[in-house]
Amino acid sequence: MENFVYGEFDTSNKPPPILVKNLNNNHIVGSASQKYCLFRLFPIIFSDLVEKLQSFKIYLVLRELLDMILAFPQRKSWLPFMETLAINFQCMMDSSHSRFGQQLAQFDQTLLRFSELIYNHIIYKQYAVYVYDLQHVEDIPLFFQIHYIFKYNQQWIFIVDFLNTDGFSTKLWSYKVSSCDRLGIVSPNDLKYFRKGLDLYEVDQLHLVNLTSRLTKQN
Repeated sequence: MENFVYGEFDTSNKPPPILVKNLNNNHIVGSASQKYCLFRLFPIIFSDLVEKLQSFKIYLVLRELLDMILAFPQRKSWLPFMETLAINFQCMMDSSHSRFGQQLAQFDQTLLRFSELIYNHIIYKQYAVYVYDLQHVEDIPLFFQIHYIFKYNQQWIFIVDFLNTDGFSTKLWSYKVSSCDRLGIVSPNDLKYFRKGLDLYEVDQLHLVNLTSRLTKQN
């Protein structure tokens, strides 16, 4: 970090060196603009390390949220996605830092997290895959994977990753799917076509979902 050369415009907000004692105390010295400069340039300064950090995904979620908060002008249409990012950030912080989770529980008792839910005789599990729609005349299934299950103000909600359906493997008789980190909020009541949870398999670097039968929309 000490050898990093700041650009002409960022030099005025160059943060002071980070000392080991600062990290041990969970406190980084500097003004608000210096800290934000460090936060903003973090992936560039530590480009050789960021992909090895387990917590870097948390940074990316927070960075995307802040980019929208600080945008000018802001769009009202962003609010649902910003809510999704905020909840996802809280969940990831809760999973990584027990202290943060304890503080969150003290201030917001209405947000409860679960790993499994039985709702209307259907089992929903964290990291399971579900069909949420059928596309085109071929009835190609569209999938999402549940990341988190919440009970928020007496309402059940899922934070999900909407997966891409990349095709069908005849050899493996399974649908090939991939993630593009397209997160969203859905309700258990949103599932219309196939309410059974599915497993996600990996074969030869392909992610696969195997259905028990063909799905089709009702006429």
